[in-house]
Amino acid sequence: MFQSSKTVKQLFYANFIIFILGNLLQLVGFPFYETFALYPPGNPHFEMYQFITYMFLHSGILHIVFNMLALASFGHITEDYMGRNKFILFYLTTGIGATLLHLLMTNSQLPMVGASGAIYGILVVSALISPKIKDSNNFRSIEKRGWSN
Repeated sequence: MFQSSKTVKQLFYANFIIFILGNLLQLVGFPFYETFALYPPGNPHFEMYQFITYMFLHSGILHIVFNMLALASFGHITEDYMGRNKFILFYLTTGIGATLLHLLMTNSQLPMVGASGAIYGILVVSALISPKIKDSNNFRSIEKRGWSN
């Protein structure tokens, strides 16, 4: 059904495993979401590691399903274009960048969860490079050219 790279599959499975594990740990009393969700700086629960960990938490089944559907559908396009290492760096950078933008634009004191910022980054790159896809029936055949070509 979906074409997917090893890296996209690893992100996909990591998100689902962490979702299941986090919900199980919450059930037995461990404050999983309180520990790993991103709280705004200044909040007593804020920790720097939360800029990464929040991207692997999701608020509910629909949240994770739609994020992972987008990752499975478009992640390999972006990874094929960028390469594995740049893709991982891009995924983390867009997730952190979305958080920083959210923190600058809002005054919310609520914790943040989800990979939506990273997913939107993938969607934007996929849209930008789509004219460079040779065969619309096979997204794996992307021309590996620079942005200006």
